[in-house]
Order: sequence, then C-alpha cells, then structure tokens
Amino acid sequence: ASKSLRADREVVLTAMRTYGHALRHASMELRADREVVLAAVNSRGQALEYASEALRKDREVVLAAVRNNGWACKYMIGFGTRGEQEDDAEIWDAVYSHRDGQGPQRDSSGPSPYYGPRP
Repeated sequence: ASKSLRADREVVLTAMRTYGHALRHASMELRADREVVLAAVNSRGQALEYASEALRKDREVVLAAVRNNGWACKYMIGFGTRGEQEDDAEIWDAVYSHRDGQGPQRDSSGPSPYYGPRP
C-alpha cells in the first residue's frame, strides 16, 4: 500500500478490524494509536509485535492481545516478563487459558514462557 494509505487512520482502522497482522504496514504514528492497535490485537493478538513500545506496556492492549492469542505474550513489555511491573495474574491467566494451541501451556514450576521464572 502507498505511504499515504498506511498513514490514513480510517483506512488502517478498517483494515485492522479484519486483518490485525497488517499493523506491521501501518505508519509509526498509527502503531502508537491506541484505538488502531486495540482493533488489530482484537483481530490478531500477535499484532502486538508491531505496536509502539508504550502500547506494548499498556495493560488493556496487552490483555486484549493475549486473550486473542496467548503467544502474544512474547511481545508484551512488563507484566512479570522482565520485572518491570508487578506480575499480573489476570494477564497470565489469559495467556495460559488457551486450549486450542493459541497459547503456551502453564508449567507447574511457574516460569513465563519466554523470560524465565516468574517473580
């Protein structure tokens, strides 16, 4: 898509509702737009990878992403992954709640799937 389409908020927002992974093609400004990113992660949780750093730390955005696909936890920042924020039980419950292969399975020892032992 052209640079002007990638920066057109309405075009991108409409695209995110059906194909969230296309967030990777959006302008950097729209990757930091909370409404656009929420639409993307509600469509495809792993679109969190392409969100701005600030939104990868945003609890509501992260929770929407991991509820859609537990593997989106790979892209969140904080929430017990690197000790930057408190461990968040609701986030981790959503990560591990998937039984359809759309998320990691809980290990009885409690490590997060990518970042070592949980605090």
